[in-house]
Amino acid sequence: MPRYLFHCASKAREPDDQGAELPDDHAARQLAVRFAGEVIRDNPKELWDHGNWRVEVTDPDDVVLFTVTTTIDAPKPRDRMPVKKSPKLQ
Repeated sequence: MPRYLFHCASKAREPDDQGAELPDDHAARQLAVRFAGEVIRDNPKELWDHGNWRVEVTDPDDVVLFTVTTTIDAPKPRDRMPVKKSPKLQ
């Protein structure tokens, strides 16, 4: 089975030196999404502090196969616009 590495990155890349042996890219994508969700759940401050965070999935030669990216885009309080309510359908 191929080995996949799951590197975390925000401002700096935190390399995964162990990885996981998985049957295929589909299984690696599923694990990457679950892993990203767990990290965000357990460390929300990391995302808020940096505004974005990602999991880069690579092969053992460090070729990026795909990336799971999360981003927070919160306007500054003075830039916030009120949400215009839609008229109710009758």
